[in-house]
Amino acid sequence: MAEVLCPYCWEGSKVKQLHQFCPERCGRDDRVFYPASAKACPHGQQSSGGRFCPHCDKLLEYDYITTKSRIIAMIGSKEAGKSTYVGVLIHELRNRIGTAFNGMSTELVGDKSRARYREVFAGPMYDNGVTVGGTDSVRARYRLDPLLFMLRFPRRRLLGEQLTAAMMIFYDTAGEDVLLDENIERLVDYFDAADAIVFLVDPLQISSVRRGVDDSVPVPEVPADQVVIVERLAALLRQRRGMGSAQRVATPLAVAVAKTDALGAALPANSAVRRPGCHDGFYDDGDGQYVHDEVRATLSGWADGEALLNAVATHFSSYRFFGVSALGVTPPAEGKISPSGIHPLRVEDPLLWLLGRFGLVPVRKAKR
Repeated sequence: MAEVLCPYCWEGSKVKQLHQFCPERCGRDDRVFYPASAKACPHGQQSSGGRFCPHCDKLLEYDYITTKSRIIAMIGSKEAGKSTYVGVLIHELRNRIGTAFNGMSTELVGDKSRARYREVFAGPMYDNGVTVGGTDSVRARYRLDPLLFMLRFPRRRLLGEQLTAAMMIFYDTAGEDVLLDENIERLVDYFDAADAIVFLVDPLQISSVRRGVDDSVPVPEVPADQVVIVERLAALLRQRRGMGSAQRVATPLAVAVAKTDALGAALPANSAVRRPGCHDGFYDDGDGQYVHDEVRATLSGWADGEALLNAVATHFSSYRFFGVSALGVTPPAEGKISPSGIHPLRVEDPLLWLLGRFGLVPVRKAKR
């Protein structure tokens, strides 16, 4: 790889520019960073082989350095369920979805990502039956660290089976962060570096939907203006890239309406998002287009949904709408997962659409 983009500070470096760190035998107070091209540290000792970003001194995992990264950024308002969605998505990729895609494997990369997934996502949801807490102390400890996971795709070739790999990066941030001027530089770096963006829309923060849901459905106390989040995100990217105000952002945008299990009559009774997707070894573009059209039509029927449709179409040149439910069943109480367990619906759709665009999974084209 010619250049490595650090997932902590988003600065790029040539592989030969990465740093090494003195081994422990150099002494705690004397250990220093030095160029990876050096055969030994300033004390004449050989390093353990780890590579570090020369800009922020963070350890870069070997698999990250040697695998092409596909940065899929995620944004959504507070309480939209981003972390719950990511936790369920990775679980589904490692189990059900991987099997359907010729044994595709999903691996957490590095001790930090493995520990974070276990402590923040898998443990609470699948072992303890609770959702990922927005202010949980364990989650707060990892908040500024990226979650790295790698997809390996077995491919049959004339000379036998080969593996294709892609690295995915999730950075935990709230959409409201893009509305603030303080400390926004790192956030803009993240979205600017992204190959694609998933925007998780919380329908329970849309006023006309909130009025129609059952009283037992937990709704966010302070709804966010999700239209403004889209507009601000696009404005920041145009500014960073030196684009004119009339230009659309080219980064593909997957707009996923979340919590579809809680929408009741707000969705058509025969809605496609109420049934599982049919992506068995490929991304079914016909099914995806059908869902896209249906979700757009549903949004246009909500009092303030039309503004969201217009914002997306005005500011992004490539986008698709999805409907997803990470849990599949509305929580019986805030922070609790239904005793029946987790039964996700269509959580894989946005990622498979993007992987199809990247050429990493096959796409079955819609019939014209």
